[in-house]
Amino acid sequence: MRKIKSALLCILVCLCMLLYTSAVFGQGTSSAASIDTRSTSLGLIKVKYTSSADKRVKLTIEKGKNKYVYNLKNGSSFDSFPLQMGSGEYKISILENIEGSKYSVVSTKTIKVELKNDRDVFLNSIQTVNWANSTNVTNKARELTIGAQNEEEKVRRIYNYIVSSIKYDFDKLDKVPSDYTPDTESTLESKKGICYDYSALFAGMLRSIGIPSKLVKGYTTNAKGYHAWNEVYIKSLGKWIVVDTTYDSQVKGTKIKAEMAKERSLYKKVNEY
Repeated sequence: MRKIKSALLCILVCLCMLLYTSAVFGQGTSSAASIDTRSTSLGLIKVKYTSSADKRVKLTIEKGKNKYVYNLKNGSSFDSFPLQMGSGEYKISILENIEGSKYSVVSTKTIKVELKNDRDVFLNSIQTVNWANSTNVTNKARELTIGAQNEEEKVRRIYNYIVSSIKYDFDKLDKVPSDYTPDTESTLESKKGICYDYSALFAGMLRSIGIPSKLVKGYTTNAKGYHAWNEVYIKSLGKWIVVDTTYDSQVKGTKIKAEMAKERSLYKKVNEY
């Protein structure tokens, strides 16, 4: 009798687990989440999520009261994300859409981060600032900076190239989806883009030659609505400077004189990557 009760209890537990899985993931679906934390000392995590369900997936990275939210691809490859909120305890969560704007947490991991250098975070190739060795982006950055005497000259050369070569894509601005992320290779090839593309390309080229660069989002009197620009660390100056290649490319050739380093008070940062 005791064996029968144990068997029945086991069946009930398994049935409850099956019903719970069906409620969260949908009938007949399977999923797997992986969070790679081997590069946290450099301010980087890699995340992969695969599911048989065709649903939207989000990634949240939290530290204290601060939180960043990203769209996560459903696929077999890892995507990289920054740990830009300094050393400390982070909570990493993967969420899958249930319906409408409702999401269910499918995986959570708490990690302790000890950064070697806060600036290392802004050298990584990540979802929004993607670069890799031996690509057109890195090859162009190296070509432009051959013979440069110092980092400031390297930054200026790449800045001049982007401001002179990349044109603002007004048609794209009206069609860009809410989950859009820049492709630096595509921007370099097409020679056009929106502010998000300008700032991602500038940061990607600089990072590929070892110069820390942030992609920053927020507001400025130099643009209408939500905007993207960069902050670049100049070692010889010992500080970050604000650079807005999008604005400077649009005023080039006009009577407006644009300086590479912008007045920080004109820019209100919301997020940085």
